[in-house]
Amino acid sequence: MEWILHVSPSMLRGILEAYFEQFGIILPTAGTVLDMGRTLTHKKIVVQLSLEGLSTQEISRRIYHTPEAVDNYLRLFERVLLLKYYQVPMSALPRVTGYGRSLLDEHLELVEKHFPTEDALAEYLGQRGVKLEKINNSGK
Repeated sequence: MEWILHVSPSMLRGILEAYFEQFGIILPTAGTVLDMGRTLTHKKIVVQLSLEGLSTQEISRRIYHTPEAVDNYLRLFERVLLLKYYQVPMSALPRVTGYGRSLLDEHLELVEKHFPTEDALAEYLGQRGVKLEKINNSGK
């Protein structure tokens, strides 16, 4: 598509993301249909829509994915939230989750954007039915 429009990949990515932000429609590209490359990923879109309050069913209809796929994306995000809450080092996240650094970075950006404090993060996880325990880091 870059060749046809004579724009750089980063410019095209910006245009596609702006279109999604304004209209809530994902334009079909190899990156969005196959969920590959550095384009706006379904995983990130699913999390954003969930944080906006949409249900799994609504999200699956909007992005043309199965509800199971949507739930898988949301489970990964919840794992990232838990690991962030318990301050697991970024270097360990790919090993613990089985996902690549770039995807985890996308999720962590959303965590920082939507949960600026530990309390906000704990409150959201509590609403999702996650019981959190404080870890005593004093060595006792």
